Amino acid sequence: MDGLSGFSELEKELEEYAKQSSSENISKVLQVGADAFVKDLLALPKPRSQIAKGGYTHLIDTFSDEKDPQNENAWVIGWGKYYGPILEHGSQKMSAQAHLKPCWESNKENYYKLMQEQLGGK
Repeated sequence: MDGLSGFSELEKELEEYAKQSSSENISKVLQVGADAFVKDLLALPKPRSQIAKGGYTHLIDTFSDEKDPQNENAWVIGWGKYYGPILEHGSQKMSAQAHLKPCWESNKENYYKLMQEQLGGK
């Protein structure tokens, strides 16, 4: 995910802070950023779906974040529907209809600021 490389860069920077801080604190900082990102994703406009049956949940309503089970200092942000990555990146039969990347690009400075505030910095 090239567009989200800024999040990876911030994660590396936070690892430097980890030498001076506990891993629990770093995880909380990342959670603040992840929660803010998911909040913005959930607020995205929902195009009218062709599926109108009861019990259907729109893809945008399924965005969530959780602690990465493989890395105690990382958070995973994604969809609750299997086809989320297909829409984001496209496929051989359809072009991309990105949600994550545009939202990240337009709000990443806000997420950085929130996480820095959580660290007690700038």
